[in-house]
Amino acid sequence: MNWTDTDFGRGAADKVRKLAKERVPQGLVLILRESHNMSADEIRASAMRLYPGSLARFTGNMKAPIAYEDNGPPPDIALIDAEGKLLLAGSYTVDLSRAEKLLPDELEKLETGWGTHAAARDARALLYGKGRLAEALACCDKALSSEPDQAELLVVKGEVQARFDSTQKQVRHLLDKGECERALTMSTRLVESVAGRPELEEPAAKLLAELGTPEIQRELQLEKTLAAALKPLEKKEPTAKDVEKLERLAKEAGDTRVGRRAKELARIAALSIR
Repeated sequence: MNWTDTDFGRGAADKVRKLAKERVPQGLVLILRESHNMSADEIRASAMRLYPGSLARFTGNMKAPIAYEDNGPPPDIALIDAEGKLLLAGSYTVDLSRAEKLLPDELEKLETGWGTHAAARDARALLYGKGRLAEALACCDKALSSEPDQAELLVVKGEVQARFDSTQKQVRHLLDKGECERALTMSTRLVESVAGRPELEEPAAKLLAELGTPEIQRELQLEKTLAAALKPLEKKEPTAKDVEKLERLAKEAGDTRVGRRAKELARIAALSIR
């Protein structure tokens, strides 16, 4: 959905923020695209100031898989379903309520699965609804034993591998950004989800072992202090005191992942209160 730091844009984002609070934990990926060409830093600062604790993702304009109207503006709201198909594209004022009505059925697909083959549906429910990668593969393999060339089941196996690969990348990205606790939680769950599949168990266990090093253990301790400082900012916009606290934490943490993260957050917080 398009958004910008104007009265109308904030009104739209306020309404969508309520939707994010309810639906993002259920599996919705909600992206608010700033539409007046603010810089990435300005977008982050506005989000920190106006929407503390929001579960939505804020970003600048980007090409979206949405058809533009001839000689007209792009749609400012779109809904893409669980299968990656465009369900709706239109005006915020007219179509947001339509999108909200479509959401429950789409989110239910994560729990029930989708597809034409029964085993494919079951496997997708295990993969997307429960995060059980090994069980999803076993479901496919059982069906493939009698239908070795069943195309949809082979596609689902590819989806499982893609989820495994993307989760590993997410863990490393979180580590690089100083979000070590989230990285540890995600890596631990990944190991649990692939139990019984040796081809996935080994790389998952190797990744988790990396998070047990003394370096990462120190980062986890530093992150506890940073998390305590960030907790109030889930409910309120930053103040000068918050900026000072983040700057002090960054200095104390030094050249660590968490230290660099604290320094960056202090910079964005300072920008947000100008």
